[in-house]
Amino acid sequence: NAPSLLFPMEAVFEAFVSKHLAKQLVRPLVLKTQARSHHMVHHREQNWFCLKPDLLIRDTNKDLLVLDAKWKLLDGLKANGTSKYGLAQGDFYQLQAYGQSYLNGTGDVVLIYPKTAAFDRPLSVFEFPK
Repeated sequence: NAPSLLFPMEAVFEAFVSKHLAKQLVRPLVLKTQARSHHMVHHREQNWFCLKPDLLIRDTNKDLLVLDAKWKLLDGLKANGTSKYGLAQGDFYQLQAYGQSYLNGTGDVVLIYPKTAAFDRPLSVFEFPK
């Protein structure tokens, strides 16, 4: 028998990305983690379904870039319409909601995945139609 430790790797990866990204920003740019300033819908004078991107880069009073860290293993060899690198459609729905709410539909949203032997370079840009 041996003691073991379990870590929520999605939280560890997000903290790693946050720490290293924050070091690269120059004022007035700031990094907010787990921003909570927008909701998906307003119903009966209440806000429902808080939108919490992992990372938000802000300039003085403006949201500039939304980033979401994903602890998922992608495969660069699965670059086809069936496998789609192992990307999840739900992650793109999430990005679209963040982009509409935090960036008013204009700007860039980014998914960040761990680098592996099967996924060692950024994918080309995906464009939302609107």
